[in-house]
Amino acid sequence: MTQAAIGSAALLARKIRFASEPDNTELLRHWLNAPLPERLQSRAGQRHYHRLQYQLLLETISDEFVPEGWRCCCLEFIHQPLQQLERLAETTAEKREVRGLYFEVAMMSRCCHPPQTLH
Repeated sequence: MTQAAIGSAALLARKIRFASEPDNTELLRHWLNAPLPERLQSRAGQRHYHRLQYQLLLETISDEFVPEGWRCCCLEFIHQPLQQLERLAETTAEKREVRGLYFEVAMMSRCCHPPQTLH
């Protein structure tokens, strides 16, 4: 990944984090499907990269100043880095960490999908 591509990826991450284009879900697709930088090709590097993706999406979902629709969209996409982390998890500790992240997402999903009440 060139320096320009790294700068572009950082700009894209900022746009996602602060909902600069809340009607453009292609930003999420493009960012999540971008190739890994060469320096992160190792298993540990890949785990770090997908953990950062997960963290940025989680922070966005948690931010009450971000439009609700964008937060819900990020919630729909957060499973991509989680699935990658699950695929890369080899040790018991890594698998436990991923289960904890899935639990965290389940708790966060309440912000976008509140329990339905019966009338």
